[in-house]
Amino acid sequence: MFPERSHSTLRRMFVRSAHFLILAAALPALTQAAGPPCNLGTFKGIYSLLVTGQVINEPSLPIPPGPASRVGRAVSDGNGNVTFRQLGSYNGIPSDESAVGTYTISSDCIATFIINAPPPVSFPVTFQGPILASGDYLTIMQIVPEGTTVKVNSKRVQNNCTFEDLKGTYALDMKGFIPKRTIFSLPSPPFPPGIPPFVIGNDAIQGDYLELGVLTFEPPTGLDLVTGKPGKLRGDTTASFNGNIDRETWSGVYTIDKDCTVNASFSKRAGAAGILDFQWWGVLADQGRDLRIIQQPLTLGAMDGDAYLSSR
Repeated sequence: MFPERSHSTLRRMFVRSAHFLILAAALPALTQAAGPPCNLGTFKGIYSLLVTGQVINEPSLPIPPGPASRVGRAVSDGNGNVTFRQLGSYNGIPSDESAVGTYTISSDCIATFIINAPPPVSFPVTFQGPILASGDYLTIMQIVPEGTTVKVNSKRVQNNCTFEDLKGTYALDMKGFIPKRTIFSLPSPPFPPGIPPFVIGNDAIQGDYLELGVLTFEPPTGLDLVTGKPGKLRGDTTASFNGNIDRETWSGVYTIDKDCTVNASFSKRAGAAGILDFQWWGVLADQGRDLRIIQQPLTLGAMDGDAYLSSR
């Protein structure tokens, strides 16, 4: 016979095992209940877009193969309709892309977009990929037409922005490709006549491009804010132009609109190309924690990235 203590121990072990089995049986139902299915309303509101990838071999696209980048802003009504405002560069060919499209979202959170792409593409393009059940983040890739590795990642944007949303220290992460200097003539249709040929690239800094560093955004205050003066932007960055390292401290100005789009302008050295004038256009997302940027002039190449909030 077992002593009383042994009987007590066995009873406790039995009770604990029974509790474990009940909990294990309930876990699938609890997990399923914690993840509600997605629907059209999952993607609703304003979103930032950061587009990267390569046009590899797609004869139907009236653009040459090479790297592609776009930064933009999407507005969704939550009922399957979406509008886009984007700036892009196809291997140095600039593209100001306003577009409309439709989307569907499956119950397992796979989103499919059909976008009526404007010139220079000029036909519907299909993207597909997963969206978080919260709707805060979306990643899609181009699947029709084939021949590209173009990917879009999207973050939710707040409804209204002010200088107070873009201030402090941000960590810069930009990359891209600068093509050799060429002159590219576009056909008149569907473009209006009289557009001069594009000079794209720069032989002095041709090749892969990478830039990292620290940015400081200082909003205007007092009378400067009232009179609409821009904020001050300072950069301490290191760039690699096809492996040639260039360290630079520079300054410029920036503005931010209510729709959370950002414009910045500055001059800095660009490796062997010397001092160049640059502009950034971007969209502030994730409650001011992420600025998605495309670097201009767009004809210099496909260069974009993020600036992530470090401290305020």
